[in-house]
Amino acid sequence: MNATARATAAALYALLAVLALGVLAILLVPLPPLSVVAQTPGAALTMGALLSLFIASATLGIVLWRGIRFPVVALRTLALSLPVVAIAWNFFAPMFWVVPLFFIWRAGPQS
Repeated sequence: MNATARATAAALYALLAVLALGVLAILLVPLPPLSVVAQTPGAALTMGALLSLFIASATLGIVLWRGIRFPVVALRTLALSLPVVAIAWNFFAPMFWVVPLFFIWRAGPQS
């Protein structure tokens, strides 16, 4: 893989993981009662989307940064699924998760 493109994608995914975690922290600090979360339309979906975006972005950042051997098809599929998950958060968020895709494709297949 192209080391520069891989490192750039890793840094972008790490920043996106911090973004998702930060927004989740803003929503959850101070911790709202469960009844408020249950009564707010879309709150559970938004929090679930943010949590999954954090976990997947952090995982991709670590995998790309450390140069862990990962099947290219699985890596690209996971990277393509993140903008779809981001739609559950809001309509503008998928644009953030599309940017690292260009670097993943630029990095090319692992040898």
